[in-house]
Amino acid sequence: MKKIKLSVSANIRSGLVLARKQSTFPTENNYKLLTLKSINPKGYIEQDLLDDYFATEKLNENYISQIGDIIVRTSSPYTAVLIDEAAQGIVVSSYFTIIRSNKNKLKPEYLYWLLNNDETLKTIQKNNFSNILGSIRPQFFSDLEVFLLPLDEQERISELNLLFKKEQQLLIALKEQKEFKAKYTLEKYYEKMKGI
Repeated sequence: MKKIKLSVSANIRSGLVLARKQSTFPTENNYKLLTLKSINPKGYIEQDLLDDYFATEKLNENYISQIGDIIVRTSSPYTAVLIDEAAQGIVVSSYFTIIRSNKNKLKPEYLYWLLNNDETLKTIQKNNFSNILGSIRPQFFSDLEVFLLPLDEQERISELNLLFKKEQQLLIALKEQKEFKAKYTLEKYYEKMKGI
């Protein structure tokens, strides 16, 4: 098992500085925009919290999310998300770093797990003391050293992590449904009692 700099097996860049391409009125170049509020701290994108973004021209593909991209917040809590089919085609702003791994060496799903694990998050925090705003530059991720496991081992870790994440999301959805049902039932009962 060897340690490598992330830049050896991934292309790393900053997102788009929005003001440079933003139109003040609606245009045909209409995109969904990833914002800080769209990133759930649990490591997924909340689709209903994406904003609309009108650009003055068609945007460079480097700033548009693609399946397999890892998007990382450059400010605390430094959450990383994995782009899937539902999240492709979104404009990524400069509040994020975009990481596109060489899939023949480094599985995006494995990198997603690596960037969200406690050890990596502690490393990010340690490298943040000198910065008042607490933001991390893309260069930090370029220099970040990661263990490059064999692809089959990366696959095993990825599968387990994604299964766990899916289970977490289902539990959250179930909790929300139960809370809604309890609230609805209590309100109906209250209304009924008031009518007595």
